[in-house]
Amino acid sequence: MKKITAAVVLTALSIGIFSTPLPAAGKGSCSGVIRLIQKYDDRDGVEAVNLGGFLLGIAKIAASGEEGSEWLDYIDRMAVFTAEDASEETKAEFTAELMAVLGEYEKAAEMKDGADDMSIWMKMKDEETIKEMVMVSNSESAIIFLGGNIPMSEMADVVTNASQQ
Repeated sequence: MKKITAAVVLTALSIGIFSTPLPAAGKGSCSGVIRLIQKYDDRDGVEAVNLGGFLLGIAKIAASGEEGSEWLDYIDRMAVFTAEDASEETKAEFTAELMAVLGEYEKAAEMKDGADDMSIWMKMKDEETIKEMVMVSNSESAIIFLGGNIPMSEMADVVTNASQQ
């Protein structure tokens, strides 16, 4: 799974010119996380990439046959955000607003390894389907947003496979 995530992120960063624009705040049923990314997107030291159908389609083709690639079939949107090079003030503001937005989500997991940390938050569509998943690293001031219709059964398979490695 790390390989797939890394490949998608690197592809997005290297050909970001083809990425879809972030939607304007307040439009439709746009995720609060996406609106927050958009709000901070133009600040110094902040990098954000939004992947829509075109680049996700390329990622699906490139990852075909790779372990965990079937996961991409359930994702229709991905956004990557980092404020690692932003001012401490921007990082603090973003983190405070992100924690408020994540109040609408359920914390699924939290991991720490020395100074590194990661938490995974989910918003459910129904009992069996994940609508949005947000991976947050406060230590790196970064988030990865996945949107789509991800079956819980797929999540269970990923967790089982990861724990066996």
